[in-house]
Amino acid sequence: MKKHFLLSAFAACGLSLSAFAAPASVVKANFASAAKEVDLGGEYFAYGDLTYTHDIINKKLPAVINKVAKSNSDAAIISAAVDSILRLINVKAFKAVAYSSIESAPGIYTAKGFLLADMRENSILLDNTAQNTAIDWGSLPADTRLAYKGHVNLARVWQMIYREAKFNRNPQIRQLTGKMENEIASQGVDIHSIMAAVNGDVEILVTGTTFQDAAIKIVVPDQNGLVAEQLQKFLPPVRNNQTMLPIGNTGFFVTVVFADGKVIATTNPKLLKRPVYSLADNAAFRAYTTQLPQQASEYLVFDIPQEMLDLGRALAMQQGGEKAAAIFDHLQPVSAVAAAETKHNGIKSTIISNFSFYQLPLQLLTKVAEISADFVPANNNY
Repeated sequence: MKKHFLLSAFAACGLSLSAFAAPASVVKANFASAAKEVDLGGEYFAYGDLTYTHDIINKKLPAVINKVAKSNSDAAIISAAVDSILRLINVKAFKAVAYSSIESAPGIYTAKGFLLADMRENSILLDNTAQNTAIDWGSLPADTRLAYKGHVNLARVWQMIYREAKFNRNPQIRQLTGKMENEIASQGVDIHSIMAAVNGDVEILVTGTTFQDAAIKIVVPDQNGLVAEQLQKFLPPVRNNQTMLPIGNTGFFVTVVFADGKVIATTNPKLLKRPVYSLADNAAFRAYTTQLPQQASEYLVFDIPQEMLDLGRALAMQQGGEKAAAIFDHLQPVSAVAAAETKHNGIKSTIISNFSFYQLPLQLLTKVAEISADFVPANNNY
């Protein structure tokens, strides 16, 4: 999954670091900006101020590194590498984080997260070039199990890493960029050009309910055609911008299509066409999407219906018997839809699901206890 959703984990660190108080006026302004992007009055709300997180890290981290480095012959390179990582992340860009969870309808939960940030700052985790575009739920088949679409600017990420390594104070790290360039150039490829090709929307789609109807589609941007050019060196002959790649001796093929600045690979050509029946035709799914933004820089769909749990139970029964199959008696269908928006002052994520993220840890512990009880023989000696 792309970095916007992963930023939630990074920002959560600020909830503990915020104990180092920032000026009241700064905290108040940050709180107002972040809190208005999430829900108040639900089952959960959390806020953390990140204003001086960079100062805390800069003061505490060197001491930790020095302790580790004392017994490490690579102390210099470790210290230089950590410095580079911190500059790439640029914690100073992040100001505050807010989370919330609310039961927005019976059995439907809305979780929101907002990372308040200075989008003008240079950070490998922030891409202010990402555009919020209209979400087309009608493009996803009705039997979608996993779908992801998000903007990727690999050229931007690569250039940041390349510059940081090239001008690093440690000579060993500086040499890495030259070695990589030379090795790739020996294959007739310019690494900067190939990275520049991957600038656009990446898509992943998994459909089907059984092994027989399961299908996968992956879409990668190819702005300058270099991705296609390199792939075609290893693929069967291309005709009419597409080719068929056999999967071992299974009798199955992957269809690879080169068109419209994209490389598309799929195990079922039907996924190359707009579906007749889509998620947009599902009333339950529409109830989820009405609470999501109509435009986003990325989205994620995840769905495990009862049919898949029944299939898992049947397979477990065949392989491990009744006890193994009993695990599935404790599981319930799971569905979640998420979207991330790139805003002028940060990144906002909204997740609609049939379970509460706030209650999830306790629910998981309960399920583990229930499943464990099925495998532990009853002991009547107590």
